[in-house]
Amino acid sequence: LQSSELVKIGVIVALARALYRTRLERARDWRVPALLALVPIALVMVQPDLGTALTLVPITLGMFWLAGARTRVLAALVLGAALVGYSAWRLDWIQGYQKKRIDTWVSSLDPASLIRNKNGGAFHLHKAQLSIGNGDVFGQGLGRGVANEAGHLPERSSDSIFAVIAEESGFLGASALVLTYLVFAGLFLVAAGRTRERFSRLVIAGTGLYFAAHFAINTGVNLGLIPMTGLTLPLVSTGGSSMLVSLALLGLALGLSARAEVALDSDSFRA
Repeated sequence: LQSSELVKIGVIVALARALYRTRLERARDWRVPALLALVPIALVMVQPDLGTALTLVPITLGMFWLAGARTRVLAALVLGAALVGYSAWRLDWIQGYQKKRIDTWVSSLDPASLIRNKNGGAFHLHKAQLSIGNGDVFGQGLGRGVANEAGHLPERSSDSIFAVIAEESGFLGASALVLTYLVFAGLFLVAAGRTRERFSRLVIAGTGLYFAAHFAINTGVNLGLIPMTGLTLPLVSTGGSSMLVSLALLGLALGLSARAEVALDSDSFRA
């Protein structure tokens, strides 16, 4: 059981409790929520687990916005986080293997460089993109394709599951998965918007943000849009800790939604 996975539940519930009575309108309103977000993220990065830390950032920012934080304040936080991340990469504040992943990703933005390094640091990324492209429109069929060959695609049942699905079911199947996940995450936000009680509303919304962040990062990695993070696709990838946390959050959100009083106001998030 990975402790960093359990942190995600803790951050969502703790932030919802801290934001229960505050609108984040004054500087002092930020003290407790900021600590509840920054301390876990910092500890997870030290562990080190960059993938989990990246997941917590959009969850935290999304919950801050839903709690009433001003857009310009959140924009400043995003800019600050980007500057810190860039500095950590350039000044070698991160682990060597993490820096290597980022360097490999940056160089792989050039297709020629990706092909030259396909048997080196870009092996995983190259094989993932090759599998996705091999799926074409209709796919190779279930259980078929190069992704299922031994040694071809690393972590094909967890981190690279999107590439496997894209190869076997093609563009149509991958698009259906994307649409399904968008609807799935959107339903949490709809349920949160219909919930009057603020704590329940924020937990339900945080759960939707959890699934949305995981999906965006996992598919982004497989498509080469962001560096390798080692993050699974909830409810699809294998993995005991990830599946346990996903099901726990799903059960928590559904339970709160079932018991919640329906909100009648049109802007229940920020009212």
